[in-house]
Amino acid sequence: MAAYRLSAIGYRLNQLKDDRMNAPPESAEPAQQEDLAARVERSRLAWLRLGMRVRSITPRHAARLLLILFTLYGLAWLVITSWGVLAPFVVGLALAYLLLPLVNLLSRHLPRWAAILVVFAGLILLLSAAWTFIIPPLIGQISSLLDALPSEPQIQEFLNSIRQAWSSLGPETQKQIGEVIGPISTSLREGFIGTLQGVLNFIISGLFTVFNLLGFLLGLVIVPFFVYYVLNDHAKIHPAINRLLPEWMRPDFWAVVRIFDRNFSSYLRGQLLLVLVGAAGTFLGLLALSLVGLPGVQYPLLLAVFAGFTVLIPYVGFVIAVVAAFGVGAITSWQTALAMAVVVFVVKQVVDTMIYPVVVGRSVHLHEAIVLIVLVVLSEFGLIWVILAPPIAAVARDLFVYTYGRFGEPPRPAGVLPGEPLPATAEVLPGAEAPLPAAEASAVRR
Repeated sequence: MAAYRLSAIGYRLNQLKDDRMNAPPESAEPAQQEDLAARVERSRLAWLRLGMRVRSITPRHAARLLLILFTLYGLAWLVITSWGVLAPFVVGLALAYLLLPLVNLLSRHLPRWAAILVVFAGLILLLSAAWTFIIPPLIGQISSLLDALPSEPQIQEFLNSIRQAWSSLGPETQKQIGEVIGPISTSLREGFIGTLQGVLNFIISGLFTVFNLLGFLLGLVIVPFFVYYVLNDHAKIHPAINRLLPEWMRPDFWAVVRIFDRNFSSYLRGQLLLVLVGAAGTFLGLLALSLVGLPGVQYPLLLAVFAGFTVLIPYVGFVIAVVAAFGVGAITSWQTALAMAVVVFVVKQVVDTMIYPVVVGRSVHLHEAIVLIVLVVLSEFGLIWVILAPPIAAVARDLFVYTYGRFGEPPRPAGVLPGEPLPATAEVLPGAEAPLPAAEASAVRR
């Protein structure tokens, strides 16, 4: 009986829509009044249908809902309390997510298990090559740079010269300069203290990880098998989740998953490629400066790796890389500093104009000002949130637009993401159902 009444309400909503579309043209005021009356009637029927749906919830359905909520709460509590042990599995999920397109590509020509093993072998070879040819010289250049930094007597001598220059200024000039420099020095000091606290917290958390070494090592050993099974059984995940979800929830659930995937997938994989390209381009550019005879081009591998990783920081990362290159070159001369800074700047421009549109494209498609605001806000939570600021902002935007469209008049179909064309079917007003058979329709009209 309840299903029949819901169908009757849906039929009545469609009838109101047809009457409004087929009504003859009249004067503006009566038409507006009739349209308002139709909207009121449509709203009344929609609220009636909502009330009937709420009253149709049985105690068993309510108990199942409470069970699901309690289970989700328990899982969240378990993940939070055992995060140190689960961290390797999170890394494994991220690795599987990044390697999935390559596995899918190879599985067209190989059995899936063989494609996974080939990808694993390539990853192991890549890490082994990096450990053999990049890590040792990189550590050597870091040690050389630390040795080249000013010693404590040199720093003290520099500070004494600043004090002497300050003493030679008049009281009024000192007061004016102090009013300008005071707030700046305070901000720098607070920023330095905050950074130092972050480093200390990182060290302390690392010690706690060492204390949980057994669980960490166990997770580290299990992670490769975990990644293998995730990649191998990827096709089974979708049906398994569908079996757990009610049918009416599935389109919206997978729409949310697709929103996250389309904003994160191309961005993260593209950023990894940009890191490699930026590092390689910077290294080759600095090597070219040495080959043309420019003196004092030092630490090319260290600068290349640093410049590559600054690509991950949106919009302001290249500024940090340029300043670092200029500072390292300034140890020798201003000409060397300028040339090294120009190399980093040119590589960054080439990456942004020629490579970024190809590997990342318009996956995020947000205005730079919005991304910078989100970047500053998320910087309060750590560096990883700074790196993920663009896709997080894009996900928040798409979730809002999708939800807003689902509650529209008429609502957008479930599963149709923002920017995707609507299916070529008739629009149905909120709460509407398929038209009833002729006998039942006549009974409703009576």
